[in-house]
Amino acid sequence: MVAASGSKLTAYDLAELGNTVQDAPYSLSGQAMALTVCGQWAFVAVDGGKLGLEIVHIEAAGELKRIGFLATDAAIRKLFCSGAYVYAQQSDRFLVIDVSNPAKPRQVGSYAVPAGVRAMAIDPPRAYVADEADALHIVDISGSPPGAAQPRLLGTYSDPQSYVRIHTLAAGDGHVYLGRGDQIDVVDVSDAAHPRKLGSLTPHPSAMSALFYQASCLLAYYEGSYYSGAALHFVNVTDPAHPVETAVFEPTFYGADLAASNGYIAFAGDDNGLAAYWWSPAVTAPSRRQGRLIFRQHPSRTEWTLPACCRLDGGCTRGKPGALSTLSSPTARPDP
Repeated sequence: MVAASGSKLTAYDLAELGNTVQDAPYSLSGQAMALTVCGQWAFVAVDGGKLGLEIVHIEAAGELKRIGFLATDAAIRKLFCSGAYVYAQQSDRFLVIDVSNPAKPRQVGSYAVPAGVRAMAIDPPRAYVADEADALHIVDISGSPPGAAQPRLLGTYSDPQSYVRIHTLAAGDGHVYLGRGDQIDVVDVSDAAHPRKLGSLTPHPSAMSALFYQASCLLAYYEGSYYSGAALHFVNVTDPAHPVETAVFEPTFYGADLAASNGYIAFAGDDNGLAAYWWSPAVTAPSRRQGRLIFRQHPSRTEWTLPACCRLDGGCTRGKPGALSTLSSPTARPDP
């Protein structure tokens, strides 16, 4: 797992969280603003010292080595990667960056959002962008015909009956999941020119912080506050028109950032350090409350279980150093 903290980048061995797999944290060119990992490559948006995208290779022993850098004219808020491309979300656009040669990254396209970007997700060959006017842009990022990397608008979606703006979203298998306050709207975008709302679900009475989609399962994260704890809700969207909440994990802390990938989740927060959890499809000894499965953090374990619909098989081996999951937080640090 790779975590960013200020101007430092650190690789952790998830077999024994808290033990780094390098001699010292890697020093970035500036403050880390966003982070994503693809295979053995970490892509970090930096600000402060330099402004742009820093490309770091995760060596076999977990060491981190800078390979390339691309300067940008504005700060990057979020990063996504797919194949040979990185998609960098900025305040009023997203950039398409060719990283097929990591030593010489180059911008090959961009998509402007005049109203401003509020949230973004990718599900190749498409990107989905929610703007500040509460419209969802459905964008082709396939690069077709060959050599054409410029994104192309396919359609838009808006809900005039909704009074709560989109602030987070996830996408997968021809559907987009829009986080509006405490509600998740499911939108069928298989026909990009005629997107349509299928249904809604309200897993939690407070505004959600992030959404993740993996293998017909939607993860809705509520970071909580001093007065209410954090919660990670799992929603089965095998039938997108009828989403069903199947479980909720309630960590013992609040206000943490969250990353999820390949069967792992990681939390990082001001007072909580860095905590990682591994999930498997088996359900063992769950407690029940209001008909839902409740999974609580165990103080001496980093393992917990989920229903089969939430199995995330990413081909990673538990305990393997490197890019098992990604996390970007200004306060990430290992548990003592």
